[in-house]
Amino acid sequence: MARTRNPFARAWIGFVLAIFLAVAGQALAEANASDEDLFTARDVMVDVSSDNAAKARDEAVVKAQIQALETVLKRLGDEKAALPPGADKRLDEFVSSFEVQNERRSAKRYIGTFTVRLRPAAIRALVMNGGTGAGGVTTVAHKPVLILPLVVSAEQAVLWEHRTPWREAWEAAVQNRGLVPFVLPAGGVNDITLLGSNEALAGDAQAILRLATRYNADSAVRVMVSDPISPQGATVEIRRYDAQGAQDLPPMTVAPQPGETPQALLMRGARMVADHLTESWKRQAAVNTAGPVQTLMVTALTPDLSVWAEIDRRLRLSSALEKRELLVQTRHGARLALSFRGTPEQLAVLLRQSDLALTRLADGNWVLALRESPASAP
Repeated sequence: MARTRNPFARAWIGFVLAIFLAVAGQALAEANASDEDLFTARDVMVDVSSDNAAKARDEAVVKAQIQALETVLKRLGDEKAALPPGADKRLDEFVSSFEVQNERRSAKRYIGTFTVRLRPAAIRALVMNGGTGAGGVTTVAHKPVLILPLVVSAEQAVLWEHRTPWREAWEAAVQNRGLVPFVLPAGGVNDITLLGSNEALAGDAQAILRLATRYNADSAVRVMVSDPISPQGATVEIRRYDAQGAQDLPPMTVAPQPGETPQALLMRGARMVADHLTESWKRQAAVNTAGPVQTLMVTALTPDLSVWAEIDRRLRLSSALEKRELLVQTRHGARLALSFRGTPEQLAVLLRQSDLALTRLADGNWVLALRESPASAP
């Protein structure tokens, strides 16, 4: 008996395939860009002495790669993360490329600074299989966080008016941040139009989040210090803004060290705040690699095929999942099985970094949808 083919079904399948092919190149490019910072170690400094200059350089290259691997493993894991036994003999397996930022050499000594890029798939497999000994790891980077370095004096609040020492401190602090990429606004006309210094001081959440959206960030952190700095040091007042509203974080006091200049104190304060925000994300996002892989059944809300293609693209980009399986698909929705480590609530947090909203309904079922920007959220 001959089978009757459904021309509408064939056309619909062809349309879906065309959409997937159109976004595949974009997905790969975005994945590569996301991995670039997370799995790259910059400013790796080595100083090696050996029998001759050539041997010293060869040993320095190996040492730089080992240090880079250790740096990235610590970045993704906790204080227990360490290089697995024999990893120094398998560097080609983990290292994609390296470049020399600067170098000096003599007859028997080599001093150099390197940038080392690791292989994301190999590193993810290593840490997620428990190969580093870390109690918890994450391979999901936070979305960019906009930093607003505000300086308040008796006369005025300064965010844009001139380049303050506090902003200079943050310009240095935001470098080489892979797990939580911090962004400083440029302070151009468009930025000033969206958010004035007095609005930043007043905590205008809508204006702040509109500016964050301009920089592809869904959250902003206002870091405020007083001018002049007191002899007791600087107190940094920290307020975070996101779609859930504004949240005051505990202030951080930076006590002066002997002989420390005010600028050095501010730079140390900026690094302290940046480190605190990064560690906070690691605690929130880290999963126990020894824990079981769970499977969650979800319904993707797809009012049209372009929405489904975008949801699928974002799932492909996310490293929060061990596996995803499409079970049933219609023109208006899709039933998926998502395999992951951790809890469903934690998975929701990780998928938010891919602009996906995973929500549990009152009946216990889970739905997945595209997430709107916080500036447009009610």
